[in-house]
Amino acid sequence: MMETPPPPMMRGYGMSRTQLVVVAAVGLGLLLLAIGTVVVNLGMNPTGSNAALVSTWGPIVMDFGLWLLVGGIILAAVTMENLDVFVRLFLMILAFVALLMVVANPKGFFP
Repeated sequence: MMETPPPPMMRGYGMSRTQLVVVAAVGLGLLLLAIGTVVVNLGMNPTGSNAALVSTWGPIVMDFGLWLLVGGIILAAVTMENLDVFVRLFLMILAFVALLMVVANPKGFFP
């Protein structure tokens, strides 16, 4: 007598790859923003200013972090269909404001 085959494996509860990429982009963007701020603050120490850290490396890291943050927010607003329409609109407005902050001050926020 033949047995029936087992039921197909059900997908477990977890994050999809798109959600994982969104979380990674936003998290890495915030981390790089914080690291860039620390680099700028390390360059402006009381013993002497390090111009390369203050005017070059800190703002580069901060701007790259902000671009990742903006990209992650836009990706979240575009790809996550399970979010409410107003949440997606809020994410697009938030990304637009963050993009304006990047464009308005290309040397970074804090130096």
